[in-house]
Amino acid sequence: MDKREAFKKARRYAKLVKEILPYKKAVLFGSYAYGKPCEYSDIDTGFYLEELDCMQRSKSDTRSGMRRTPVAEIIGHL
Repeated sequence: MDKREAFKKARRYAKLVKEILPYKKAVLFGSYAYGKPCEYSDIDTGFYLEELDCMQRSKSDTRSGMRRTPVAEIIGHL
């Protein structure tokens, strides 16, 4: 998969996440963001969030399993 296809998939994923977890900005990082993916590369995404209340945090943690990670490249506001 090339970088363009990875961006398209990341954007589709970000739209799905937004239905569950409102965020300010979606980002792509890792090998696709740096332009050095290999055959076994996955698509690494991250999200900038507003402060969540306890119920939202519990819901998002359960459904997404997201972790905080350094960001390499922004894929844009959705």
